[in-house]
Amino acid sequence: MGLRLPLVVLLATVLTYGCATAQDVTTDHPAPPAPPVEKETQSQPPTPVPPPPEAPAKSRDTTASSAVPGIIAGAQSVRPEDAGALAVEVGASPVEKGAAGESAAAAAGVQAGQPAHNVEQPPLAPDSPKALALRPVPDAVSERPQDTEAPVIPSVIDNADLVCFYGHPYSRYMGILGEAPLPETAAKVEKVAAAYDAVNGERSTIAGFEIIYATANADATVGIINKERLQQYIDYADARNMVVILDHQLGKLSVTDAVKSMLPYLRHKSVHLAIDPEWSTDKPGKVIGSVTAVQINKAQQLIQDYLVEHDISGKKLFVVHQFNWRMIQNRQDVRADFERVSLIHNADGYGSPQDKYRSWNYNKAALNMPLKGFKLFYPKSWKDAGYDKPLLTPAEVMQLRPRPVLVMYQ
Repeated sequence: MGLRLPLVVLLATVLTYGCATAQDVTTDHPAPPAPPVEKETQSQPPTPVPPPPEAPAKSRDTTASSAVPGIIAGAQSVRPEDAGALAVEVGASPVEKGAAGESAAAAAGVQAGQPAHNVEQPPLAPDSPKALALRPVPDAVSERPQDTEAPVIPSVIDNADLVCFYGHPYSRYMGILGEAPLPETAAKVEKVAAAYDAVNGERSTIAGFEIIYATANADATVGIINKERLQQYIDYADARNMVVILDHQLGKLSVTDAVKSMLPYLRHKSVHLAIDPEWSTDKPGKVIGSVTAVQINKAQQLIQDYLVEHDISGKKLFVVHQFNWRMIQNRQDVRADFERVSLIHNADGYGSPQDKYRSWNYNKAALNMPLKGFKLFYPKSWKDAGYDKPLLTPAEVMQLRPRPVLVMYQ
């Protein structure tokens, strides 16, 4: 049943949860205390990351469930609106819908109730964020140069697009990955992947998981995921031709040390790596972190050398997230020509479709990283902000140019 609120209250709510400001530092919003659990490091959860100037507001919903053994205490970030909702059951946001919205949500295999906002839209202004986002560029997949004199080293994205659920297996507040048991989560992401398979032409789709391997604490130390639990996801993916992307939040660790800690997992056919520069700072959650082009290039060299040294066939993915200009320093110097690495430049950040398009256009401008990824944020009934409103449909995501080869949902 709808609730009619006074205009003043509505305006106050909009101002409170506006999705884009120019701030880069926020005040502390500590999470509720949790009982001691298995840990590598212990600290208070970091405060939420503020929105960037040129992209949608963005932060991690990374409140871990301390009731489950194996979670790293203190390895969470909590948005202020989440702090009072830690015990609330997760569910889809109750949004009014029409038949068209119902059909689109069902086809996508995602939360029902999101309006089909691609219906009966007025003509786009040529310089609008959406028009720019859909404007063609040399396609990163179909026009990838091929070396006819040397054998082509296969990559998982040669003929397929990846659709992954993001998060931490021990926390429903860090992403959809932690909302359900592994088999149920796998079934959900495969359903979403099927929706993309219906709209991505001749390319197939592969479902998978992007798992937070190392979570940045408030003191910039990192908490490592329980190894046995992680292995369950890897074994599951290996047996079903899915993918696993291990995501490192860095903290005060160097990119080199962070990547080295994950290299042994590359022996598994399903496993690939990622880093999140947002958290590469001595003040996670208060200051947006950054890495340099030199560090990214060195990480790719480490991956390549490891694959060669251990006779691991094929290419591996290396995903680098970005939603703010400062997250990748000297971005124009990032290389994407390592023979054994497929570098994916992933557009992070939540907000309205226009916010998403603006963020995409900023990453799109980095032509030296032609392979792109796109992240979406599911609405939740226990959240008033911090998600996409409305959620773009698979058809709309596939209209982006260059077309993303990786799509993930948090």
